Amino acid sequence: AATFPVQLLHAWQEDKGFRASASRNNAFRQSSGEYIVFLDGDCIPSSDYIAKHRSLAERGFFVFGTRILLSEKFSSRLESGQDSLDAKDFPSLVGHFLRKEVNKISSALFIPFWPRKLTTQNWKKLRSCNFGVWRDDLVCVNGFDENFVGWGFEDSELAARLINSGIKGKAGNFAVTVFHLYHKEIKTQKAGPGWDRLMDTIKSKKIKCERGILNLS
Repeated sequence: AATFPVQLLHAWQEDKGFRASASRNNAFRQSSGEYIVFLDGDCIPSSDYIAKHRSLAERGFFVFGTRILLSEKFSSRLESGQDSLDAKDFPSLVGHFLRKEVNKISSALFIPFWPRKLTTQNWKKLRSCNFGVWRDDLVCVNGFDENFVGWGFEDSELAARLINSGIKGKAGNFAVTVFHLYHKEIKTQKAGPGWDRLMDTIKSKKIKCERGILNLS
């Protein structure tokens, strides 16, 4: 069996429902790097995923990546070891696309000259399953808001606070794309406590959350 190339730490938290913000903050507290890359457990990266994120890392920016969705049957075969996925084998990806096992393949291409510094900042771009941020920038905004419990908007709200603090989003399109294993996703409605909290952050131009990496409340 292959040995993990770097020290692997497991950050545990009690199961009290969907608490992605708390989980990510918990992992961050155990990290030590000056640049942090977030990747969800249901996402398959390419072999040069970290190298590509490092190449895009730039002071004053956070990097948001993209994803390619995998079909339910293909995901099941991958998880059971009946099939494989080579993110660098583009002809093979074309075959997966023709068999409707992936929803797109263009994002798997590497386009080094793709425009990355956006003139208009948009909190909707960040997906917490795939993004990079400087450690001190995340500390400045106090990380993810742990008042978000349940599905939706915790990553958008973090993006809004980073933008409010002067940190800009940088596009990771055609560079840091991951393959997202199938699972049912809840259709996030623009209503409820999470949405209201996001709107309040945007309107008030909030930078720090009260319950994040540190509990400031």
